[in-house]
Amino acid sequence: MFPMQFAELRLLYPSLGWMLAGQAFFEAATGAVTVSATMILFDVGLGDMVGLYILAVLLFAMVGPCLFQAVSLRFSIKASVLFGLAAFSAILAGGAAFATTPRSAWGVAPLLGVTYGHHYSAVNALLASLVPGGQESEIAGLNLFSSAVLSWLPPLVLTVLNERGLFRLGLFVMPLFWLIGAAFVWQIDLKQAARDIEATLARRERAAAGAGAAASSTSASSSETREDRSEEGESGDEGGPAGW
Repeated sequence: MFPMQFAELRLLYPSLGWMLAGQAFFEAATGAVTVSATMILFDVGLGDMVGLYILAVLLFAMVGPCLFQAVSLRFSIKASVLFGLAAFSAILAGGAAFATTPRSAWGVAPLLGVTYGHHYSAVNALLASLVPGGQESEIAGLNLFSSAVLSWLPPLVLTVLNERGLFRLGLFVMPLFWLIGAAFVWQIDLKQAARDIEATLARRERAAAGAGAAASSTSASSSETREDRSEEGESGDEGGPAGW
């Protein structure tokens, strides 16, 4: 089923196909960053600080969307995704080579956090700009599949090389995956992608209008139900003294 869907997407919406193919690689690497950082922390004697380190990364990740906005406004969403993948590659390669002390390992945390926040903002924005109207649910499923299909591979390579005492060499597997993913993203043509989905956007607008109408109807029904209950309560209050 999935191969047929990917083949169809590749023909009808080439840029979306490139995006999902690239995502299979760069999300596999991004998902292994936590494992990589944990291995570095244990190597430099900070094994008991993993939780605090991850918290620091998440706090700095809140700055990432601001960086995404600046880069995408100055260049494009596609350029912002490529920037994030290049930054991830440089940071992890630098960490593998130079994060050999507790201080240098902590120095990687803010860079990693900001890049994390930027990466997911950029990837989600780019994917949203490529999805044809009326196929949002289908693409959401393909998105989950492509994000997870290779997620097992980088941790496996890291584990094998770690068992042989070569885990820092294994850290360079993530930059390789990010660069492969970037090569797919590079093929995306934003202008052509906009033309490809232009005719489908009316379906998205109709679906949004229908959802809005349904929400309004539900809200109106709820309001009427509350009013009916309020009137029944008032009637009960008036009947109380008469009964006495």
